[in-house]
Amino acid sequence: MQLLFSPHSKLALALRPMIPALTIGTLLAAGTGVMALSALWCVIQLIAGYHSFWLAGALIFWILSAQLSGSASWINHNAEAQFSGRFKRDVAAHLVRLPPSTLAKYKGEKLKRLMVDDIASLHHMIAHLPSELATFIIVPAITIGLLILSAGPVSLLALIPGLVAALFYLVVVPRLAAKQGEARVNVMGNITAAVDDYSRGAPVFRIYGDQTGAIADYQKATKHFIEEIIERVSKVSTSVAVATSLLQAVCTFAIVYAIGYEWPPEKLAAVLFFSLAIVTPALKLGHGLDYLATGRAAAQRLTDFLGQSRVPVGSGNIELNTPMPLTLTDVVPSLSTSSKTVPINYQFRSGRITAVTGISGVGKSTLLRLLAGMEPLNTGDIRLAGIALNEMDEASINRAIMLLPQSAGLLATSIADNLALTAPDATDEDYLVALHCAQLDKPLNTHANTLSGGEIQQVNLARVFLSPARVILLDEPTSALDSETAFNVFTALSHHAKTNHKTIVMVTHDLTLSELADDKLTLKHHHIEGEGQ
Repeated sequence: MQLLFSPHSKLALALRPMIPALTIGTLLAAGTGVMALSALWCVIQLIAGYHSFWLAGALIFWILSAQLSGSASWINHNAEAQFSGRFKRDVAAHLVRLPPSTLAKYKGEKLKRLMVDDIASLHHMIAHLPSELATFIIVPAITIGLLILSAGPVSLLALIPGLVAALFYLVVVPRLAAKQGEARVNVMGNITAAVDDYSRGAPVFRIYGDQTGAIADYQKATKHFIEEIIERVSKVSTSVAVATSLLQAVCTFAIVYAIGYEWPPEKLAAVLFFSLAIVTPALKLGHGLDYLATGRAAAQRLTDFLGQSRVPVGSGNIELNTPMPLTLTDVVPSLSTSSKTVPINYQFRSGRITAVTGISGVGKSTLLRLLAGMEPLNTGDIRLAGIALNEMDEASINRAIMLLPQSAGLLATSIADNLALTAPDATDEDYLVALHCAQLDKPLNTHANTLSGGEIQQVNLARVFLSPARVILLDEPTSALDSETAFNVFTALSHHAKTNHKTIVMVTHDLTLSELADDKLTLKHHHIEGEGQ
């Protein structure tokens, strides 16, 4: 809860516009309880002496209670829906500016949990928090006052079942559940991992010679899961059911009759009704606490996620001028501040292809991500047409620079639809020309799922010939192509760079292509005594 209401957190900033509505919702929820208590008071007066005035009053107060309850629910859910939408946009905006090295930690189920499950948990907590505050704080405080007013302090003995229920849900259940919570998560993770391993199919098993491993792991994990569920039912769910049974209204009735069997009917009725007004909500305390516990855990994970450093961007705008050289000053192509890589001072010139070479692990792919503005610089400076990259706005960087990573995939749709992502206004003829430059002869309606690895690479290369970007960054763009096709693609790229004044930077292990490049940049490590160059 501290994370949610910290004044400077992004959670609080997203929630702040909804606070007035949630405050009104809380007041209406409290009003719902007050109206219900007023109706009970009228019934008690009706027991003391029949009068149509008290009957009409009870009906009116119950109707008002129902109307206030509906209004409170609508306002609270509308407010939390706005918060949920606003916060999802904040999380998505943060997500797209995370460097790939950080984003790698948030993939698959972990990212889905953040974007869907955790935001939904906050969504439910915020929607139910106002009514929970009214149910467990405001209304009980008023009810206790009415109890003392009606029958004196001795009437508070009738609240013992509610107190026991509260202590049980606040102390016992969390401790029982906590012991098994982590184990349950681990078991589900083991099941998911086993299913993923099995779904990879025969090729993986042939490689590792473990044909039955995934099945055995799955059976073991599911057995463990069933055993854990049985243990949870026996220890947690059963104890909750027993406690709930013992805390039913009959317990309150017994206590009230024990202390007030000689009281007049209206006084006895007052203690019964008002004590039940507290004890009954106490039986639902576990449900409310679940919302708060899951919401708090979700707030922690989302706060940690939003605390991850993003790639800095500025507000500067840049037009797609010709030429647009890319200049590096003391740039270290590494994400580590203790890197042994030699700093780079270099200018990638327009109208030329620069081949970037070096041994594995020297930072070639990292350099491309730095040039694309996708990773933060530890040291040095990168400038495009004289403007620092970190001073440009995101839209300008995306217009000016295109990065084609190694083994880039395609969407599960046609070739034309994939090319349209880069050039939505291009014609089919433009698409065919681009495919020809990439040495691919396929109909535009060919589905991406039918393409080989090399053909997928060629479709992505066709995007290079369609992109308006002035700087093209290619990571092993011909690794899946045969030597003749790779040579023809390189020739087309060279012509494209010279004709359209493009700055093309290509990471490659192909020595033949690197020798054909206009310029060559070789990345090196510092020489350390006892280590290789």
